[in-house]
Amino acid sequence: LLCSARVLELAPLLSPVLPLSLPDNEVTKHLTGETRLLEAIRLMVRVLRAKLAGGRTILVFEDVHWMDSSSWKLLEAVRKELSPLLLLVSMRPGAEPKLPPEGTALLAAARRSELSGLRAHEVEELLQRTLGVDSLPTAVAREIMDRSAGNPLF
Repeated sequence: LLCSARVLELAPLLSPVLPLSLPDNEVTKHLTGETRLLEAIRLMVRVLRAKLAGGRTILVFEDVHWMDSSSWKLLEAVRKELSPLLLLVSMRPGAEPKLPPEGTALLAAARRSELSGLRAHEVEELLQRTLGVDSLPTAVAREIMDRSAGNPLF
């Protein structure tokens, strides 16, 4: 991959997404807007393809409700270009209406599984284990359950 002149030419496009500080060069300084974005996406897909080398792959994207349209475009390109691939995305319930069009289109073709929140007794057990206590005041457990809706990452 690093032997490719084109990859080295376009490497500065990776600076915004990797801990790199590569200044633009004669090729990348002329890329702007949508053209720059599409070249960056092509390069990221190429890097992923080389790294994964045709192996069976699971890519996990969490909290996709926070992704912008550029990230959704990358995700769609990865979905189309890499194979075999299992793409697993997670998002909060009810967040779909707020997604950019790219996200809505990708999820329209997805197989979905909705996960419910923990039940009240499960929330209480988790709190007890986390706090290292044998019991909790009922009002505290109820308040946490009400606020978290059973989401353990609340």
